[in-house]
Amino acid sequence: MAAVAAASLALRDAGAPLLDAVAGVSVGAATFDDRKAFLVDLTGTEDHYGEMDCKVAGTRRGVTALQLDVKGEGVTLDDLDKALRAAKTARVGILETMAECPEADAARRGGGGAKKKRNPARRNSLE
Repeated sequence: MAAVAAASLALRDAGAPLLDAVAGVSVGAATFDDRKAFLVDLTGTEDHYGEMDCKVAGTRRGVTALQLDVKGEGVTLDDLDKALRAAKTARVGILETMAECPEADAARRGGGGAKKKRNPARRNSLE
């Protein structure tokens, strides 16, 4: 899910007209000693150990994409609520860190960081 944040920063750095930054996080549910734990992760390691994996991407204003993998007997609405709340807390934290990046500042000013010059001899190339 770190790729979601990286892609968002790269697009902003390139000057793409994004309305807002996007970040993603995975939340897994696993049971240890009869206690359910919710694991927040960017790299997906929680996917291997848990009975639920919830991938959430979005902006500060809300969720833009959601994927839920359930193993076993299913997931309760209470567990889904806990996972989405954990994902929101983590996503907002990641977005706050992303806002500190120079690329994000350049995008807010209306331009990307490293501007590329187009080579008129090659229509789709960047130098």
